[in-house]
Amino acid sequence: MSTSDSMVPDVPENGAAGTEVKKRKKPHVIRRVQKRVVNRIARLGSFAVVLLLSLLIITYFAVVASPRYVSEVQFVVKQADSSDLPLSGLASLGAVSGTMKDSLIIKTFIESRDMALLLDDEIGLRAHYAQDGIDPLSRMPADASIEQFVMYYNDHIHVYHDEISDVVYVEVQAFDRDYALLLGKTMLELSEQFINSIGDKMAHEQLDYAAREVSRAHGVLQEQQQKLLAFQDQNRLYSPEQEGTTLLAAISQLQSDLIKA
Repeated sequence: MSTSDSMVPDVPENGAAGTEVKKRKKPHVIRRVQKRVVNRIARLGSFAVVLLLSLLIITYFAVVASPRYVSEVQFVVKQADSSDLPLSGLASLGAVSGTMKDSLIIKTFIESRDMALLLDDEIGLRAHYAQDGIDPLSRMPADASIEQFVMYYNDHIHVYHDEISDVVYVEVQAFDRDYALLLGKTMLELSEQFINSIGDKMAHEQLDYAAREVSRAHGVLQEQQQKLLAFQDQNRLYSPEQEGTTLLAAISQLQSDLIKA
C-alpha cells in the first residue's frame, strides 16, 4: 500500500509537467512555421521577379529591339623604313617597337572624340544613331550633347590590339547592313589618313631639322673662312702649304751646308 500510495500523487505531477512543456514550446513552433512560410513566399516572389524580368528581356530582344549589324575592320601598320634596333635579353622585355606605337596610336584615335566627329561629318553617324526607326531603348536622343554622342559611339565599337601579331581589330555596330559596311570602310580610310599624316609630319620635321643643321654648318664654315682670310692678310701668309714647303726646303739646305762646312 505504501508503494501504491507513493505512486498515485506522482502521476498528476508528471502530467502537469508535460502539459506545461507543451504550452511553452507551442509559440516557438508557430514562429518557426511562420518563418518557413515567409521564406518560401519570398523565394517564390524572387523567382517570380527573376522569371518576369527574363521574359521581359527575351520579349524585348525578340520583338522590340532593332537588329544590329557588326562590321569588322583590321589594321596592320607597317613602316617603310625603321631605324629601331632589335634588343636582346632583358632589354627586349620592356621595349616597344615603332609599329606597335603606331598601332596604339591608331587604337586611341579610333576611340577618340575626333574620330566620332569625323565620322559624323563624313557619313552622318549622329543622324544614323538617332533615327526614328530604332527602338527607344537603343536609339540615341536627338538632342544629345557631343559628350553623350561620343559615349554612345564608344558603346557601339570595340577595339582590340593583338600585341603578338601587332594587328588592331575593330568591331563597329550599326542598325543597317549597308551602313555598317560604309562605317567600317570610312573608319579605315580616316585611320589611314591619320597615320599617314603623322608620318608625313615627322618626315617634314626631320627634313626641316636637317636643313637647319646644314644652314648652321654653312654659316660656321663661312665664319671660319673669313677668320682665315683675315689671318692671312694680317701675316701676309697667302699659301701656308707652299710657304711651309719652301721653308722646310730652305732649312734642309742650310742643314746640308752646315754639315758640309
